[in-house]
Amino acid sequence: MKILFVIATLDSGGAERVVTHLANFMSQSHEVAVATFWNEEPFYPLAKDVDYIRLDIMRQTRGFFQKARYFAKRVRSVRRLIEEQNPDIVISFLTETNIITTVAAKLAKKPVIISERIAHGFLQLRYLRIARRLVYPLADALVTQTQGDRQNYPYLRNVFVIPNPLALPHCPQTKREKIVLGVGRLEEQKGFADLIQAFVRAKLADWRLHIAGEGSQKDELEKLIESLGATNVELIGRQKDIFTWYARASIFAMTSRYEGFPNALLEAMACGCACVSYDCPYGPAELLGDDRGILVPLRDVKALGEALGGLAKDAKLRETLGTKAQKYAIEEFAIEKIAKKWEEAIQNVLESSTCVV
Repeated sequence: MKILFVIATLDSGGAERVVTHLANFMSQSHEVAVATFWNEEPFYPLAKDVDYIRLDIMRQTRGFFQKARYFAKRVRSVRRLIEEQNPDIVISFLTETNIITTVAAKLAKKPVIISERIAHGFLQLRYLRIARRLVYPLADALVTQTQGDRQNYPYLRNVFVIPNPLALPHCPQTKREKIVLGVGRLEEQKGFADLIQAFVRAKLADWRLHIAGEGSQKDELEKLIESLGATNVELIGRQKDIFTWYARASIFAMTSRYEGFPNALLEAMACGCACVSYDCPYGPAELLGDDRGILVPLRDVKALGEALGGLAKDAKLRETLGTKAQKYAIEEFAIEKIAKKWEEAIQNVLESSTCVV
């Protein structure tokens, strides 16, 4: 079977990691190509058997007419690519790319599965929300990451819930340190200002808080750290070998306002961290349920500080939570198990599609 993945970029984001991981694994038994809109080297390495195609069709646009013109240009480019590649199935990731790829695939008479990475209600741009409602019913299937998000698409006939695969953790065997770790883009969505304030509130003088990531809030967060006099809080930047940090940290904390699927939380669980998270939509409750971690009410900084303080003082609880979380993550989210779900979805589409293949 020939599979064509389409995504805007292969930068360092969660969707990009998922595409890379799936493409690498599925290339062992299928012919796989990955096409991006940008012209760049992938952040995560692609297997040598994966054909990497850089379309170089991403441009900054302003105004309705310029956006419409570039939309048509991108659709033509993706359609041409699909016709040249002649895949059995096209799989697209992320909302705008999904819209473009769905139109292109239908014009090329090829079946297409689209994969949504942002929770339905948190898509900000109005024109994308309108386009999503109009175009998504044309796709042969939609993949969401959680059961909760699946309920947001009652107007679609074919929706599969497939969580993200777990990248095989390379957690070195090292002694846990008194580190609370946060991982993610330094953007408002991730709520790191809450995490910093909660950590300071917990008064963990002999612990350190490290936050890995880059983003537009970096200066703002550094000013907050300075204003609080939090000398044991550090922004450590983007870390390519993040599993080393998961292995060192005793506690992982997630303070997102919302998630499509919290990759960093799953990775921390797989490395045996004791995890505490805001009970945000969507994902944390499904991952940390059954006493695999601690859920805190969304935006409740006081409760978060109490949870961090309690975990810091209870080594036995940290070990219990970390062990349960690790077992669950590795068993339920192994790439073999998740890839099988994708292949079942693909087979379902190929058997029911009216497209010419």
